[in-house]
Amino acid sequence: MQIWSNILKNACDALSQTDAPNIDIQTKFVNQRILVTIANNGPEIDESTRRKIFQPNFTTKKGGLSFGWG
Repeated sequence: MQIWSNILKNACDALSQTDAPNIDIQTKFVNQRILVTIANNGPEIDESTRRKIFQPNFTTKKGGLSFGWG
């Protein structure tokens, strides 16, 4: 549950300065698995940040946070 909350919270944060914010969630049953796709119309993540997003404790958040969940 925490993972879904974090993903949606991050999407909302990305949309905070967007004129017409939109989050699209799609689900599919593929090869005996459930595939969930989440997209938003916020700004694109720059290339240097994309290379780091799955590193432990990486964050782009400001305001005193010392680490993120990656």
